Amino acid sequence: ETPSSPPSAVQTPQPTTARRFLLNILEPIYDPEGKRTLEDPTTPQGAAVEWLESDNNSLAEYPEFRILQRYVMAVLYYSTGGAGWAKNDGWLTIGNECDWYSRASQFF
Repeated sequence: ETPSSPPSAVQTPQPTTARRFLLNILEPIYDPEGKRTLEDPTTPQGAAVEWLESDNNSLAEYPEFRILQRYVMAVLYYSTGGAGWAKNDGWLTIGNECDWYSRASQFF
């Protein structure tokens, strides 16, 4: 009888350079439980990371505070059903997040 092969190890995909860059910025603001939400695309946090990582965002062009600002705005969008807002023009675009629809300056 020939010995069976040992089970192969499950390969976990390595994060892309962009994702690693994002996680290095975002992970310090989360406790261990919260960090898991960054990797889960079904959470608002994970959806925001995926959006930031997408081709529409050139992360190298933004200072860290802008990446955090864009992340927070994307989490707000995803956690409150932004796709269904009556006025969601310009959200999650490559434009400056301060120019996304519903700017505070429009109300003053």
